Amino acid sequence: MTDQIPTHLDPARRHDIVMLFDVHDGNPNGDPDAGNQPRLDAETYQGLVTDVALKRKIRDTVPLLHPDDPRYKIFIEADVALNSQIERGFAGAGVKPSKKATPQERDAVHKWMCDNFYDVRLFGAVLSTGDAQAGHVRGPLQIAFSRSISPMFPVDHAITRITQTRQADIDKGERTEMGSKWTVHYGLYRVHAYYSAARGLQTGVVSWGLSHRSI
Repeated sequence: MTDQIPTHLDPARRHDIVMLFDVHDGNPNGDPDAGNQPRLDAETYQGLVTDVALKRKIRDTVPLLHPDDPRYKIFIEADVALNSQIERGFAGAGVKPSKKATPQERDAVHKWMCDNFYDVRLFGAVLSTGDAQAGHVRGPLQIAFSRSISPMFPVDHAITRITQTRQADIDKGERTEMGSKWTVHYGLYRVHAYYSAARGLQTGVVSWGLSHRSI
C-alpha cells in the first residue's frame, strides 16, 4: 500500500464499523445444539451469526487473496493443532519452548507470530495452551455477533443422496439415504466491529515507514 490511502481504509486510524450483509436461501451460521439450523435469538427470533463464524469466513478468504505471501498464514486452521503452531512461534523466534518464558522471550514470540499469522495480527490469540506458553496477544479488531434486522423463519428441507453411509446398508439393497438441510429464505444482517489503531501498531497491522503501511 502507498501512503495515498482512503481515510475509511487507513489502518493508522481508529474505526467503528457497521457492516450489512444478506443471505438468500442459505444458512449463514448453523447451530450445532439445534440440528445445525440457522442460529436464532430465542426471545426475538432474529437470526444470529457469531463472531467466531465471521472470523472463520475471513480466515478462509485471506489465504486465497495472498496465496504466496508469508505474512498471511493462518494460525487457527483445520487439521493443525494450536500447540504445534505455538511451538513454531517459539522456534521462529529462537526461543526455547517453556511454560515460564521471560517477558522478553514472550515479546519475541509475539512478534514472530504477528509477523507470520494474519489472524494473530488482526484478532489476537491465546498462546498458553501447552508446554510452550507465551501468554496472549490482544488483537486490534473486535467483531460482535451479527443480528438480522427482522425475525427469521428457518425452513427444514428433506434431501436424499444416492449412496449410503454404511456398507451394510448397501449390501441390504438400499440405494438412497435421507437427510435434511436448513435455510432461511432471506435475511439482512447487521454486525458491528471496532478497530484500534494503537493495537494495530503493536501487532504489525500498521507498519510505519516512509513509503507504505501494510496489514
